Amino acid sequence: MTRPVRAPGSAPSRVPPGRPRAGVRDLAPRDPSPPNASPRDILREAEQETARETARETARLPRDGAAAAGSPVRVAPDAPVLFRPRPSRGYLSLAVVTAILGFSAGRNLAAGDGPGLAVGLALSLAAAFFAALTLSFPLMRYALSEGTLTAGYGPFLRYRIRLPDVVSVTRTPLLPGSVVALLLPGIGLYGVRCAGLGRVRVCATSGSFSDVVLVRTRRGTSYALTPADGPGLLTALRLRGVPVRPGAF
Repeated sequence: MTRPVRAPGSAPSRVPPGRPRAGVRDLAPRDPSPPNASPRDILREAEQETARETARETARLPRDGAAAAGSPVRVAPDAPVLFRPRPSRGYLSLAVVTAILGFSAGRNLAAGDGPGLAVGLALSLAAAFFAALTLSFPLMRYALSEGTLTAGYGPFLRYRIRLPDVVSVTRTPLLPGSVVALLLPGIGLYGVRCAGLGRVRVCATSGSFSDVVLVRTRRGTSYALTPADGPGLLTALRLRGVPVRPGAF
């Protein structure tokens, strides 16, 4: 039996021959294929190893698109900030109008004559419109992005206010003059004309105009809004360089 040769001056090794030292990895390349393996067996073994590696990498990923625990959730930098309107029971006002119009439409359609039939059809369309407004009441939102404040009421109304066009934002009561808007207790939509302000476009959960956020633009158009978090909206507008009058909230 041949004894191992050690270098001069080195300490004798106490590891028995044939056993690797602790903490020392075998750097010799390993042949994954058994002896006398055919090329087809070698290819199959390589494919299985690739599949196992892919399965291990997939297991490390969060499932169902959820973020891993403790990892930050990335938000798009241009995602708008949403503000809800002030709570009200405007949906009840819309529902009452819908019921009245529907009842009147039914009576006229039941008459069966020519004029009554035409009136009944017109009232049916109006009732369907107010029913859609009632269902869309929870969809009123104010969305603030980097350059735009958007007031929307479902698919029926959308006002886009460019922030560079805003000259002042304040809290004030309004006295509407000629009304071309939908004004009911707890809900106000579309436009009115007010003394000293001209046309005011409304997207608010208050039809009395006793307390609204008035956004005035250099184009002469004003917007009446009723955000639930008024100070939060005004602070966000101020941070974007919009002139907000002191003491607005």
